[in-house]
Amino acid sequence: MNKILSNYLFNTTYQLLVIFLPFITTPYVSRVLGPEQLGVNAYTFSIVNILMVAGMFGIPLYGSRQIGIYSTKGLDELSKEFWSIYSLQLAGMLICSVGYLCYSLTLSPALMKIFLIQGIQLIASMIDISWLLMGLQRFKETVTRNFLVKMLTIILIFTVVKKEAI
Repeated sequence: MNKILSNYLFNTTYQLLVIFLPFITTPYVSRVLGPEQLGVNAYTFSIVNILMVAGMFGIPLYGSRQIGIYSTKGLDELSKEFWSIYSLQLAGMLICSVGYLCYSLTLSPALMKIFLIQGIQLIASMIDISWLLMGLQRFKETVTRNFLVKMLTIILIFTVVKKEAI
């Protein structure tokens, strides 16, 4: 199987997983948490997502494109390009994370706890270099890692989420 078809199948399989997993987890989480806690989760999650988008400012798309271009120019050029893009990503995510932490510290203790737990996603975005693997056309590693993370997330949802947090 050629590389383009293989990458396409890996990406399609993962996208289908991302689409269908909420059909499994959402009813359970909604029933266990109730409407108020589900709203708190959605609120904190939306703030984290906004900051991830702001902190990454298009780096996944730009980074994979640049890595694809520089992958043919030799390892030294590729390494320089990677570190320049990653340092930009790291700086943007650090700024957003510090702002998020400062905002979290102004909240009530119960809400602050949920904010800090959701903040783990900011740290994950800070160290995520999947755009490098995409640019190198190594979709199998990226999709396998993301698949394992999604499966771990589902296991944790069904084992940890048993009652309302607040």
